[in-house]
Amino acid sequence: MAIAALLAAAGGACAQAPTGDQDRLDEVTGPVADYADALVREVMFRRPLDNGTFGQLDATLETMARQQVRTTPGSALDPPTLLQDRRTLDRLGRFRRIVVEAVPQGDGSVVVVFTLDPQPLIYVVQPVGNRALSDQKISALTDVLVLNPVDPVQIQNVARDVERAYAIEGYTEAQVKADLSEVEETGQLFLRVR
Repeated sequence: MAIAALLAAAGGACAQAPTGDQDRLDEVTGPVADYADALVREVMFRRPLDNGTFGQLDATLETMARQQVRTTPGSALDPPTLLQDRRTLDRLGRFRRIVVEAVPQGDGSVVVVFTLDPQPLIYVVQPVGNRALSDQKISALTDVLVLNPVDPVQIQNVARDVERAYAIEGYTEAQVKADLSEVEETGQLFLRVR
């Protein structure tokens, strides 16, 4: 059955990706909890599109996500397991937003829908303003970012590594700032050296 038809039928119960203190298993309440113990008919994965609709998740990401979730067709819906599934997907670092919905069906079962908004991948790290270090040296420090999703912590760590390399060369005042403005469109991350 098409995802749009499933969501149009009877309205879905939504478990928004929790943040901070909300992420406690003993606080699973709300609409998803209303369907506890209902038979899970199907588990679906999708991604949001810019026009407010939904599309198929990339096959590789869907396979990865399916391998991580414990909620399966034929099992009883368990809100704590759904929350744990959301947490597990979040720890992958591949999605910037995760929404889990339990869509009730006419026969009393539910369809679990994971809406996963993928993080963009970094294809190229381009230093801007670099005059003191060789491209090879900077490339050796930044290669860890290439072909990986945007991870602000990892990007900040690499920027600090480049600053330390500048300090070793005697440029102790050098600052490196990440510019993510082109990552979404072109996959290019700029490291601006000042």
